[in-house]
Amino acid sequence: MTSTATPRNHRFSNLNLSIGLEKYLYPFLPHRKDILASLKLFGMILLGGILLLPLMSKLPVLGWDWYFFFNANHPVDNIYSYYSPFLPYTKYFIGLLTWMNWRTSLALLGGLTFIAIALGTWRNGGRYGSILLALLTPLPLFTMWVGHPDGMALIGLLTGFIPMALIKPQITFWAFLRSKIAFFWLTVCMGATIIIWPYWIVNTFGHSWNHEAATGWQALGWPMLILGIVLIAGAGNDPWRLMAAGCFLTPDLMPYHLVVLLPAIGRVRGRLKAVVWLAAWMVFLGLGLAGNFRFLNLLFPLSIYFSLQTPSEYKQNLLSHWQWLQRVYSQTRGFLKQSLSSKSQD
Repeated sequence: MTSTATPRNHRFSNLNLSIGLEKYLYPFLPHRKDILASLKLFGMILLGGILLLPLMSKLPVLGWDWYFFFNANHPVDNIYSYYSPFLPYTKYFIGLLTWMNWRTSLALLGGLTFIAIALGTWRNGGRYGSILLALLTPLPLFTMWVGHPDGMALIGLLTGFIPMALIKPQITFWAFLRSKIAFFWLTVCMGATIIIWPYWIVNTFGHSWNHEAATGWQALGWPMLILGIVLIAGAGNDPWRLMAAGCFLTPDLMPYHLVVLLPAIGRVRGRLKAVVWLAAWMVFLGLGLAGNFRFLNLLFPLSIYFSLQTPSEYKQNLLSHWQWLQRVYSQTRGFLKQSLSSKSQD
């Protein structure tokens, strides 16, 4: 059957399609310049991690979880288990390292973590002194001692590669609430994960996070949730403030998870930089003393949060959220009124 559309109609149709794509789709697509910048940063981190490999190989670290869980030397409790709470695709990222000797891969993971912290701090405006402060905290060594890939999540965060950032989502997840575009791609990633591996969501929410070193709200109590809501409501669109507030909202938070916050030291100015650095060392005390001293671990994200904004900025962020809620309420109310009136007329 031949088309009845005229060439002029085709032109208008193509024009409307082009305008629609430009208005609604293109803003959500990454720009070529951003992709190249992310690839360049990833290459620099990879090269730096390889160069640090000989030095990292000499560190006397245990790497317990890296050997048993991530290298699957435990027959049941490992990354490939059906009941693993990690996002199911995490094993593919881990497999990029675990094909080699476990000690070598642990050393490379450590090198990547240290370089990611250094470059992340530099990108946040910090220079050599800030980088030194970020590296001279117990958090990078925590990740190597237990053998967890939080450094890979930091690489995903810095490069904007959401699937990699979410292999350890406890803190990185909150950074993608900073804008509509970031939230859109976060939703796409999480939605695709649930569709492909629907069992994962059941495993995750059915998991208990009551480790003796845990500092999430499930371990320390529900009042942490209230504090987290108060903090995130005034965090604005700053990813580091959002992640700092997210530490109080995640049910599962371990000391080594906090390593992804270290590049924020580059953003902090003046004497507050020393305050944040000392707060990072409080994590060492919180872990060592355990019990209620675990609350000391949360001084680090709190210090970052309050070092990166003034009280007036906090109030302004709260006001903007309140105004947004009012707009949503009025639009919803108007829509419901219109729907009810149309039904009554019918």
